[in-house]
Amino acid sequence: MPQKNHNPKKKKRKLLNPFYTVLLVLIVICIVLCFTVAHYVNMINIVDTGTRNIISISEDLISEKNVRNILLIGTDSRDSSDRGRSDTIILLSVNEHTQNMTMVSLMRDMYVDIPNYGKGKINAAYSHGGAELLMDTVEENFGIRVDDYIAVNFSSFAGIVDAVGGVEITLSDAEAAEVNNILRNEVNELMGDPKDADFLEKGGTYRLSGKQALCYSRIRYVGDADFERTERQRTVLNQVISEARTLNIFKLDSLLSEALPQMTTNISKNQMYGYAVKAPMYIFTYDIVQMRVPVDGSWSYADIDGESVISVDFNDNIISLAENLYEIQYDGN
Repeated sequence: MPQKNHNPKKKKRKLLNPFYTVLLVLIVICIVLCFTVAHYVNMINIVDTGTRNIISISEDLISEKNVRNILLIGTDSRDSSDRGRSDTIILLSVNEHTQNMTMVSLMRDMYVDIPNYGKGKINAAYSHGGAELLMDTVEENFGIRVDDYIAVNFSSFAGIVDAVGGVEITLSDAEAAEVNNILRNEVNELMGDPKDADFLEKGGTYRLSGKQALCYSRIRYVGDADFERTERQRTVLNQVISEARTLNIFKLDSLLSEALPQMTTNISKNQMYGYAVKAPMYIFTYDIVQMRVPVDGSWSYADIDGESVISVDFNDNIISLAENLYEIQYDGN
């Protein structure tokens, strides 16, 4: 009698259509990215600037849809409860057409019109009315739209530099001595360290820690005073961006986790998501350009009410900003 075959027939597995496989993978990636971006965005201190764009909507301002201007403000406040003064003012202009990120240092002693407060040094605008008034002041005097701002204080600046592993800077003997002086008299006490901690032996090329880079950025009485000071600030910022380009995903997470909670900005969450998508393109592919306002030949020192200030030919600077940030010719009218 023939034996029956008790082995059941194996059912063929139905393979998923390749199109749906790819679609599923993309959906999973998008979900992960959304949660990741939301995680980081929620770390940032977002402030609603409300209707500050009364000046911004003026048709007289130079603006272009492919250019975004962000005011970077470094304050001398010790904590988030103290507004402090604007020790560093840099306009970061991102041009998606030219694929340039231009860092424009604004000299803090420039004598300008401060809306509703009369004339004064530009850094006084932040003391009077915070970031919003400083944005309005830049627009009022230089005729370009300022879209957003990001503010950080001393300690957070140092933390950001440490998070990228420090920055490589070459210092003169005079600069090294002044770094030590600022460490001794200001920064070490602020950080809770011994007065003589982290001194530099002499001039040379160093990988500066966050504290040392902060002191280097604050040097004012070596070389060409505030003009070289703003150049040092741009150098450090440029080095931070360069170091960030080399970080692996774990160190990048450390950087973002250190930097973002220390930032205050008016950029909305929806805008943040847009920036987050484009940030890798900005950081890894855009060229970094540096400039300073006032530009050469457009300023002079002046004494007003017993105070030394920088008197500025604003028309010359508007022409230069229009050309460098927007690649347009401004006729001065």
